[in-house]
Amino acid sequence: MDKLLQKYKCAPSQAGIEWVQKLWKDEDKVVEPIKQCQRQKKIKKTKGKKIVCAVLEACLSSMQKEIRVPTPKKIADVEHATLKLENEVLKTSVTFEKESQKKLETQTDTLKSEISKLKLQLSWVKT
Repeated sequence: MDKLLQKYKCAPSQAGIEWVQKLWKDEDKVVEPIKQCQRQKKIKKTKGKKIVCAVLEACLSSMQKEIRVPTPKKIADVEHATLKLENEVLKTSVTFEKESQKKLETQTDTLKSEISKLKLQLSWVKT
C-alpha cells in the first residue's frame, strides 16, 4: 500500500506517520488537520485528495501494525485478568465448599443427637 501511494505522491511523511501512531484512535484528531488545511484555503475540497489519502493511509498502517503485533503489556494484561478471574472463581468455590462442610457438620451433629435420643428410648423400652 505504501508503494502504491508513493507512486501517486500520496504517501504520508515520517512525521505524519509518527503523529498518527499516537492519535489514530481518536477520529476527531485525525480529521482536524484536514479541516484546518481547508480553512486555511491551502486545499480545496476537490483538490485535497493527496492529503486525505496520506492521513488515512497513515491511520490504516498504524492500526494494522497495532493489531498484528500484540505488545507484551497487552498480553500481560490479558493474562493478569485471566488469572484474576480464575482466582475469584477458586475463592467462590472454596467459600461454597466451606459452607457445604458447615451444613454437613450441623446435619451430622443433629443426627448424632437423634441417635442418642433413640438409643435412650430403646433402652427404656427394653427395661
